[in-house]
Formats: sequence, C-alpha cells, structure tokens
Amino acid sequence: MKVKKFFIFCFVCFFILSCKSPTGRPAKVPPPDFVKVEGSRIVGGIQFAFNNLTTWHYKGAFIEGRTVILSDFFMCNHEVTQKEYQNVVGNNPSFFTGDDDSKKVSEGEIQENRPVESVSWYNAIVYCNMLSIKEGLTPCYSLEQKTNPAEWGEVPLVYDATWNLIECNFNANGYRLPTEAEWEYAARGGKNGVLLDEPNKHAGTSDEVILRDYAWIPANSNNRTHEVKKKEPNELNLYDMSGNVWEWVWDAVGTTRLEIGEVNNPLGSEDRSTRRLYRGGSWFGYNTSGSVIFRGIACTKNAPNGVIVSHTTADSIYGYTLGFRVVRSKL
Repeated sequence: MKVKKFFIFCFVCFFILSCKSPTGRPAKVPPPDFVKVEGSRIVGGIQFAFNNLTTWHYKGAFIEGRTVILSDFFMCNHEVTQKEYQNVVGNNPSFFTGDDDSKKVSEGEIQENRPVESVSWYNAIVYCNMLSIKEGLTPCYSLEQKTNPAEWGEVPLVYDATWNLIECNFNANGYRLPTEAEWEYAARGGKNGVLLDEPNKHAGTSDEVILRDYAWIPANSNNRTHEVKKKEPNELNLYDMSGNVWEWVWDAVGTTRLEIGEVNNPLGSEDRSTRRLYRGGSWFGYNTSGSVIFRGIACTKNAPNGVIVSHTTADSIYGYTLGFRVVRSKL
C-alpha cells in the first residue's frame, strides 16, 4: 500500500512539474475558444491594400510608410453570441431572434449561437467589463475612474460626449475590444500571414470563388446572420473574421489614426470624441465580397430590407449588421 501511495505521489508531482513553464511558474494556456496571436513587426506597404483603390478607409492599418509593432494578445475565435451576451448582460438586443420567417435561424443551426448584433460600441464596452467582473478579472475600461458599468448609468442610444471618453487599461487581464491593427493582423493570419508577398484580402483566402466557404456574405447568407463557426477558419483558427457581422474595434477616427513612421501598438486617433471603427463585412453589406480591408465609420443602421439610415442624417450607433468579438492582452 505504501509503495502504491509513493507512486501516486510521484505521478502527481510529475504532472504538476510538467505543467510549469521553464521559469518554474505554472504555464498559462489560453481559455477555451481563445487563440494566442503572436505579435510581430509589420512593415506597411501597398501589398496590404487594393492597388486600384486609394480612399483611406480601404487601406487598412498597415499603410505604406508606416511600421507597426504589435505585442502578443489572445483573441476569441468567434464573434460574441446571443447566448453569451444574454448570460452576461441579461438581455438580447438582436434583430435576428428567430421569432418570424425573416428572422429565423437557418436549418441545422442553433439560434442562441448566432452572433449578437444591434449593439453599439458602448454596449460592447459594457459587455467586456461585465464579463471581466463576472470572471474575477481586472476590467480594462473605465468611465470617470469607475470600472463597474453599474455605476456608469444607462447605456446611451445616441452619441454621448462623456461615454466617448471611456479609457482603456491595456495592461489589465480583462476582456476588451481589439485595436484596429490587432484585428486586421489577426484576420490576415498573424505573423506568417502579413509576411506573404500578397497577404490575403479576406480572412483565410484571396480567392473570390471559394470565399463563400469562409464567410457569410450577401451571395450566400439568405439575408440573415448565421451560427458562428459554421464556415472555414483562417490560418489562426479564427472564424467569421470576414462576413456574418461587422466587428467593433477600439479605435476612433481622426487625423492621427494612421500616423506615419514606427508605431508601437497603435490605438487610433487621440481624439476620442470622434466615431469608432468596425471591420470585416457582414451578411448584408461588404466591399469586394467581405474584404478584411474595408472598415466603416461609427455605424449606419442597416435594415434587412435594404433601407439604410446614414449617420449623417440620424445619430444611429448600432445596426442589424454590427457585432463584436473580444480579446485579452494577458491571461
């Protein structure tokens, strides 16, 4: 019996030691559904843009004359689902709830696993902090030095000067939105993807013929969202980076958003009173079949019937095509 206990003790000790890093501390592994994205130094150039398009919002984060240095981060492999949002926030703002024929889930898919949409940038920020608090992590976002969204008041339904000044602690271990540079870097396949002579135009492929294997776009969406992770992932095993729903990022629009030269972990415009960016394409609207290049400014409210209410005529900050995914700076 003593011999048996001795061997059990040895096995347990071996198991514990095998789970430690070379420094002797326990090794940290990404939580389920998260992918470690190894950072790198990205030299911008025309290979990251469509050569026949010059408008700024087609160019992406890695423009010619700019070198971006990104640290490691951890990205969720799917867009936040309706179930996940409901479990954290306590409601589901989505248009595609499945309660009539125009909103129903496609055959073989699970309704609660469709991406949450009709969420503003503010909603996404609140979700991140609420999830961080729920899991005992340090929240990334603060509003007037407060990190608990319960103390922030009602989430604005239009642009709000106070909420626009939300700050982010990128050293915290909680959940947050990716920066634009992080988002595009991950969508293009990370370290290996950006080194290609011709980086992918879409997440996982540049081939327009097989794009529908990777993305829910107008050509195959049947005018609705779809359960996450039903299409092929990109090289980092990230799903739906092109298509399904657009994804909010941290960055604000402004003259300092794409500064030239070498920049370390860029955060977008210093003027945070401006509108925010989203990336990726959706089931309804896209540029060149859902390119990772294209970004939107703040939000247009896109209705499934094609009626578009522009932010220039209505202060809309959410839409049926807009969702998000989360990242973490550290575990």
